Amino acid sequence: MIDLNKFENIFIKCPNITSIALPQDIQNIDSVFALIIKYCNRLTQIESNFKGLSEDMVKEFYQKFGSNLKTIIRFDGNNRRNKTILSLCPSVTYLDIYFNSLSIVFNLDQLLVNRLEKIIFNYNSEDMKRFEVLIEKNKMSLKSINISIYSQLTEEELKPLFKGLTQL
Repeated sequence: MIDLNKFENIFIKCPNITSIALPQDIQNIDSVFALIIKYCNRLTQIESNFKGLSEDMVKEFYQKFGSNLKTIIRFDGNNRRNKTILSLCPSVTYLDIYFNSLSIVFNLDQLLVNRLEKIIFNYNSEDMKRFEVLIEKNKMSLKSINISIYSQLTEEELKPLFKGLTQL
């Protein structure tokens, strides 16, 4: 649990905070985010898994900061929520979805992030077509890709990955 009084005092004394990294599994996460919303007017980077955060607080946070966020690190496994978040963040250039596949950055066939400079994700067989689209839409801006593969993939499933990487 985060001591809200100390947290608020830090925000009051440091009004120009642009980046916040939060620990996992915060018990009072809605209260923590309420303070961030109240005091951190220049926020451009957030690291949080957002686990336990109410839908109302997610909406309030991203309605305030979404257009200014450049970096989002650590999503939870709630794909519906993540898609909502990304649709409110048109300026994201760095996305770390390490434990998730590329399905998070798509709404059906529509890519939700453009102009990415860096992305970290877990590649699986379902990402073959998604990876091609991601590369096509971001090949002029992408500077760094960190890909993890945790499952056995066939040579055919890996071809789009290697083809896409050669286009950068």
